[in-house]
Amino acid sequence: MDLKPLKHLNALYVEDDLILAESMGNTLELFFGRAYHAVRGARALEMMKRLPIHVVFVDIRLPDIDGLTVAAKIREKDPDIPLVVMSSFQEIPELRRATTLFLTDYLVKPVSLEAIEAVLKKCVSQLNLRGRLQLALGDGAFYDTFGKAILLPNGQSIRLSSREARFLELLLKRPGNLATIDRIEAVVYDGDMSLAALRNMVLRLRNKLGHLHRIECIKEIGYIWQ
Repeated sequence: MDLKPLKHLNALYVEDDLILAESMGNTLELFFGRAYHAVRGARALEMMKRLPIHVVFVDIRLPDIDGLTVAAKIREKDPDIPLVVMSSFQEIPELRRATTLFLTDYLVKPVSLEAIEAVLKKCVSQLNLRGRLQLALGDGAFYDTFGKAILLPNGQSIRLSSREARFLELLLKRPGNLATIDRIEAVVYDGDMSLAALRNMVLRLRNKLGHLHRIECIKEIGYIWQ
């Protein structure tokens, strides 16, 4: 499985052993756009609130909060983010508790490069399944959520403007559900939109999508991806 999509993403690793943390950071930076590090669980939760984090690695034994509590708090806020728990040995009670967190994997330290690559492939698979990397358009085409482009089966791509991308994402994440005019104005136009501007943008997007477009207009109410 291709790990290149991870270069658009950021990882957070929570580890209080600074020697292991340096090694883990160097490895993760080979694959991710950026790898953030936290020594304490409380710091990790703070970073999750203000930084764009897409994958989390957390050690079970931390100086303040145990790693499974950190993972549980992250899972409460984000049911889909890939979570990987690490430990120096297999701790059966913790493993039982971890099953409720829908972890991507449980790694025993020291972690080899091969083990990290294997778990990153699982992360990419989960991100794809949950629509965080690509959203299906049909006929073998996809929308790339990070590249803001339509990916065609022949390998070609069609770039979208920022507003076209936000509008398409709004529809694709809830296919068959109405995106109201008010919702579109708030999400796509930051609260400052004219109906004429919206219609023109939708026309341009339909032209780019060609036969792939499934955008249906509900007059003066909103739009649906059918």
